[in-house]
Formats: sequence, C-alpha cells, structure tokens
Amino acid sequence: MADSEKEALGFLPEAAYRDAIMQKRLRVMLARENGTSQVAGFILFSGVFANARIQAVAVSPEHRRSGVASALVGGLVSHLESRGYIAITAAVASDLATAQAFYESRGFVARHVRDGGQARQRRIVLRSRELDTANFFTLMAPPTVSGQGVVNLGLRPRSAFEAPLYLIDLNVLFDLVKERARSATANRLFGAALVHLVRLAVAPEFIIELERTSKDPANDTPLKLARQLPKLPTFPKEDVEPLAAAIHKAVFVDTNHAQVGIAMRGTSPKRL
Repeated sequence: MADSEKEALGFLPEAAYRDAIMQKRLRVMLARENGTSQVAGFILFSGVFANARIQAVAVSPEHRRSGVASALVGGLVSHLESRGYIAITAAVASDLATAQAFYESRGFVARHVRDGGQARQRRIVLRSRELDTANFFTLMAPPTVSGQGVVNLGLRPRSAFEAPLYLIDLNVLFDLVKERARSATANRLFGAALVHLVRLAVAPEFIIELERTSKDPANDTPLKLARQLPKLPTFPKEDVEPLAAAIHKAVFVDTNHAQVGIAMRGTSPKRL
C-alpha cells in the first residue's frame, strides 16, 4: 500500500515498517467482510515524549472517502493524549493539496515552511496540533467560573471517565491550612477534589516528614488531614534502587548521555 503511494509518502523499506510494528509506532485499521480481514489503512508515527510526529497516513483505494484517515488520526490523538503527550506534528508537501486540506480540517495549523529535497524541489509545510492534555501551562492560566458553585482550575479535560491524579507536596497542604499567598489556589484545588474533578494523593514521605516535625502529633490538624489523603503505594527497594542509580548516573555523572537535557549539562548536584 505504501509503495503504491510513493509520490505522497516517499519510500521506506519493509524493514522500517517491521521496526515500527515492533516498537508499536504503527496503527492499522482493518475491514472485515465474510469472515476475512484486510488492511483498510494505517498511520505511522514517531517522536520523543512529549511531542509526536505523524510520518505517514495511507488508505487503500477501495476504502477512501469513508472516514478511515480521520479515524486513524483521531485514534492516534486519543492514544497520545491518554499518555500525556502535549503536541503532534506533520510535515506535508505543499503541492499535495488534498493532504494539506485534510490536515487543516483535523486541526493541524501551518507553522513553518521549509525546503524539501533537491531532487523534487518541493516545499514542506510543517503543521502542528496541540493535544487536549492537562499540563502545568494550562494550570497557570487564570481560572474562569462558568456557573454558580463550579470549581474551575483552568485544566483541560484529560478523560471523560477518569479524573486526573495529582501528587501534592507539603507546600500545597500548608497553603490550604494557613493564610499564605497561594491559599486561594489551594482552596480551589481541594474543592475540585471534593467534587471529583481531580484526584489528590501524597507520597509516603509526605506523612513521615509531617510526623518528624510535629510538636504534638495527637493535636496536629495538618497531620490529621494529611493522614486521610490517598497515598501512593510503596515499591520494593530492589526495584527502586537500580532505577534511582540509573537516573543519578544519567543526570549527575554521564552528562553526555543522550537522554540528558541540554539545560542539565554542567549543572552540579548542589545547584539542583
């Protein structure tokens, strides 16, 4: 199917598709008829979290104009949103008018135009679409109240069936129980949790630290409240310690590691 659309998709060897299947970067839609199945279309994607990139969308000739391509893109978007991705991009040749219109209709905005390969002398339109994923940037947006008694944190809805889970630190609790600069935000956050807009939880160390610093644990209101919050499960040391050691090595020791961010390189542990 891909070979028959080299004009639009370019050429990839069979091994590239095999690798994409093994890495779960290729999603296929099947058409079933009379007990048999055939490929109606596929979408190939790549990228580094939290940004994904569509490499190709192809639909078999007999299933075109039946919504297969839209369903493939919509399914990929839902898949990426459920995993916390924040954006998806696609590079589309400017002379492919149908493809340009398709991505435009699917919410991909043209951001930049660059030169293509020398042989074809094409221009490539880079398009992107922000995903409907809750993140810190949406949390920082000013809250809007759409109705009486409605708690709005400025978050984008992540799922229609499950409220997003947020792990809070001690400062959030102190903002709630004390009069501080962010007390109003903490009140909105806990109010949202009470109406099941979000779910809140704490790490086991959260309680341990409060118990360590409490002068009167039997009459410590913040400690009593904290003990009622859901707690993340603890994991065996034999599972955690190797992971912690690998992270420590990547961040503080092997600063040329491919997964270390540019901003982290040359940063000492003391500064962190």
